[in-house]
Amino acid sequence: MQFNERDDGREIKVATGQTFEVSLTENRTAGFVWNIKCGGEPVCRVVKDSFEDSSAMPGKSGIHRWQFKVDAPGTATIELVYQRPWQDKSAPARIYTLRIRAGG
Repeated sequence: MQFNERDDGREIKVATGQTFEVSLTENRTAGFVWNIKCGGEPVCRVVKDSFEDSSAMPGKSGIHRWQFKVDAPGTATIELVYQRPWQDKSAPARIYTLRIRAGG
């Protein structure tokens, strides 16, 4: 299962033991990065966190990917914030939320 910007605010149903991926556009050359504010614990956890450039050209954005594994049944929320690290006291430029409903 894969989720992206279009799935912001959505609730997903997943099975215990299942993995899923969240992929979001990130422009590190402008100083903006996605950070996990809430990773869905204890229902799920991040098992892989990666970034891939979509172009060798400066100023182009890339894709930040997180792979999550569902460890337990229940409900949880994944919340990611998009901001410049040195502006952590300011409101994020974007917030991405995915609600998890995990079962058997």
